[in-house]
Amino acid sequence: MGKEQVYSCAEDIAMRLKEDRKYGKASLMVGAGFSKNAKSRGMKDITPPDWSQLADKMYCELYPRFSDMTGEQKDEWKKQRIIKTSGKNVTKLAEEYIVNFDRNKMNHLIENAIADDLFFPGDLHKKLLMLNWEDIFTTNYDTLLERTANMVIREKNYQIVCSHNDIAGSISPRIVKLHGSIPHVKPYIICDEDYRIYPIKYAAMVNTVQQAMLETRLCLIGFSGDDPNFQRWMGWIRDNMGECCPIIYLIGIYDKLSEPERRLLENRQIIVVDISCLVGKEEADRHGIAISRFLDLLVEYQKDEDIFQERPYSEADEFWKPKDMNKYIRDMGVYLKRVAKEMQPYILFPSEIKEKGVGKEVSKKYKEYFINHFGVLINVCKEGIFQKEELPLIEIADIIKILRKYSVVLGDENAEGLEKIFKYYIDISVVSNDKLGALTEIALYLAEMYRIDGKNIEYEKKYH
Repeated sequence: MGKEQVYSCAEDIAMRLKEDRKYGKASLMVGAGFSKNAKSRGMKDITPPDWSQLADKMYCELYPRFSDMTGEQKDEWKKQRIIKTSGKNVTKLAEEYIVNFDRNKMNHLIENAIADDLFFPGDLHKKLLMLNWEDIFTTNYDTLLERTANMVIREKNYQIVCSHNDIAGSISPRIVKLHGSIPHVKPYIICDEDYRIYPIKYAAMVNTVQQAMLETRLCLIGFSGDDPNFQRWMGWIRDNMGECCPIIYLIGIYDKLSEPERRLLENRQIIVVDISCLVGKEEADRHGIAISRFLDLLVEYQKDEDIFQERPYSEADEFWKPKDMNKYIRDMGVYLKRVAKEMQPYILFPSEIKEKGVGKEVSKKYKEYFINHFGVLINVCKEGIFQKEELPLIEIADIIKILRKYSVVLGDENAEGLEKIFKYYIDISVVSNDKLGALTEIALYLAEMYRIDGKNIEYEKKYH
């Protein structure tokens, strides 16, 4: 996936987070990989284990490596270690562990390996939970997300749902623990048998995730393509929703994902948002940095663009002349269109738009800016620089729309220029629709001035 597509997905998610009534909502599912962004207490290089690291501990206890092994036995042990701790084999290995030992020993292994008390939420956890997710689901056993929820200030606080028994009556936004929570909510969902009975025993959980998929855009973060949790959840969802399964975003670094694997996921309505393009190949902690930059994009896309602050040719006054007239008209045309679109819902600027939250003095500068450029455009027409076909009618009409909503009355000096424009267009039957609309806007502005000045004859001519 190229950078443009990543930015497009980021914008889609951001708009849902910002204006859910207009674009729909967004929910999140967090996997074990995201816990790698936690901070350890005093031990800098230690991070919580992912699935393969947890499986490795199981393997080493189930299949201890003896000192008297032959070279061939050691090679076979290493080979099986890779096989049994990869992908779907992890849940089978967990099943072997529970059968050979017991569930309590498995619980202790999980709790000791994750060492929840040794870690606290990192900056990425706070960034993630500051966003306006409808719900956050997690397959993680640790309590990093719950603790983060107590650290961030949001308009709506997250409700923690640790068990399927807590779902009834719960209100979004929620953090829903799908597979148990250290240390009290057990069993931890980890082995084949747990996953086999999960859709039946924990049907409320599966239904809640499915409902979120139907009503929101579900985004997955912290999962690898062969993560057992990812595979199982996507399987349950396909079982129940079939071809009606909506699009899901799988967010992370997937630059090593093969094309056939990518196509398989896309065929299942899973869009791989490969954010490797946001980080250099040589940068340390590529995953953390890439996720941080992606979350920054989500924040950036939600910002209200202040088009009044980013004004072209802000140094101009009514006597100013641009060096490149054609470029000036192009630039102002684009800018004025954006401003006109922004203010379209308003008959007149309300005070909060006029002042933009920075006071009347700044509002006055905005108004002066448009008045000055109106004068520049009128002078262009007066000086006869352009032929009739080249006159900036549409740009003048756009700036008139702005001035009228600022309650700016047309002055005599600019009225002459507008009158001169009309002399070029005596026969309006040959005028194109866009220019005819611009001429109508100009005529209305002139008619307003005539009415205010008591020039009834001129007013009647323009009005009729």
